[in-house]
Amino acid sequence: MYSEEQLRAIRHGDGPMLVLAGPGSGKTAVIAERVRYLTQRLKVSDEQILVITFTRAAACEMQSRYQKIAGDSQVHFSTIHSLSFQILRQSAAISPSQIVTESERLRMLSQVLLTFQLQHIFTVQDFSSMVSRYKCAGADKADVIDAFTKTRLKEEFDLEITELFDGYQRLLWMEDKLDLDDLSIAATRLLQNDPIAHALWVKRYTYILIDEFQDVSNAQFALMRLLIHPARHNVFAVGDDDQSIYSFRGADPTVMHMFLNVFPKAQRITLGRNYRCGSEIVQKSSKLIAHNRSRFAKHLVSHAAVHANVSVICCETPRQEALYIVESLQSIPTDDTKPSAAILTRNRASLRLYESALRQAGIGPQRVALATFHGAKGLEFDTVYLPELIEGICPWMNGIQIENLEEERRILYVAMTRAKSSLHILFPKEYRTKNTHPSRFLREMGVDQRHIVDYMSSSSTSSSNSCSSSHSSKASSTSSASPSSTILSRTGSSFSSSE
Repeated sequence: MYSEEQLRAIRHGDGPMLVLAGPGSGKTAVIAERVRYLTQRLKVSDEQILVITFTRAAACEMQSRYQKIAGDSQVHFSTIHSLSFQILRQSAAISPSQIVTESERLRMLSQVLLTFQLQHIFTVQDFSSMVSRYKCAGADKADVIDAFTKTRLKEEFDLEITELFDGYQRLLWMEDKLDLDDLSIAATRLLQNDPIAHALWVKRYTYILIDEFQDVSNAQFALMRLLIHPARHNVFAVGDDDQSIYSFRGADPTVMHMFLNVFPKAQRITLGRNYRCGSEIVQKSSKLIAHNRSRFAKHLVSHAAVHANVSVICCETPRQEALYIVESLQSIPTDDTKPSAAILTRNRASLRLYESALRQAGIGPQRVALATFHGAKGLEFDTVYLPELIEGICPWMNGIQIENLEEERRILYVAMTRAKSSLHILFPKEYRTKNTHPSRFLREMGVDQRHIVDYMSSSSTSSSNSCSSSHSSKASSTSSASPSSTILSRTGSSFSSSE
């Protein structure tokens, strides 16, 4: 039932372990089975086991998965924010009313931007990301400050991010509030300064398991280190640095390397068998992510019982991409129980076009999910469509620096590995009346002229019927090479057949 690697992780005894869990490698099942192994084989008391994950939905899913195999229990499944709040409520009398809601946070951030007259320079969402990254950076705050002072903020307005941050913090202090980023920081400070509270919490949990470890910020890792028993080091961290895509929330994939520095005797194991994606999807996504420098090298193989197909389609415009997707979906058998397909885009604004096209074609949410690359993390579908794979969109226009480019690569890697059997990658020759450059990531995943199919319409006012023949014919690699070569040459991008 379990692979040799999975069993080694499940049956790990005492001491620290880092589990590198690739996409579709069964990490949730491994964590649940390990908890059962601890309680039933090693006779660890339920109350002494803490399982930490990053969203309430993930915590509930993990708890449900465990209860299915072990029945009701007192094992504690929690998010980092919830755990931080429990520590503060018990030892510092913090109440739920002191935690700002998302709308309250956005109001305060907007107020700061207005105060400094920067509302036309930064969106509230961008400012929110800046604040989160600054708060969660821990000892690396100087790097965050340096990154932002190289922007127009310093050059044109003679301001430092610390001034904006201090303005926001003053508003929180005036209203006696904490935001979610403050929770782990405040809980860490409390345990550092209160030996009695620290001893109480260290004693409470003998074994700590951490899911999605790649999403941990420096500040959150500092809190977890305080909760781990200093003599036993019974921490079981599961994650994938290749799937770290939340830097805007302060997550840092290097935390997985930091784990090995903090616990040099930690055992390490890689779950490299992908039970979700077919072999061609695994091969292309693995080739893409291998271009990242800051990562653990992994050998990933497909063990999915499905045949995989990866199509790369060149369209005239995003609207024609939508026509292709609609026609392709109409050929897929329906399943009313759950969406079997998904359209994933790099940004939320692009979803409107595809949502409108689906609605006009009478294709509803019973069959197709619409989400951003970020929003699809943790999900899986038989068929996935990835439109608009062009420079400026994927990678995003701000992804120029090496660190940003590596995160953009990870974001696409996550999107690709949502597909089980069929992955459709699309790029338009024209976007908002301008010629485009196909994403550099296509070349990195091994796509060359032979793999690209042109989806040409018979008129500028294409209907789905007029597009039918070009799609259903599944143009051969030979016939598509010539027009694709013209397209890629005209847009200033080229693919080498040697890759």
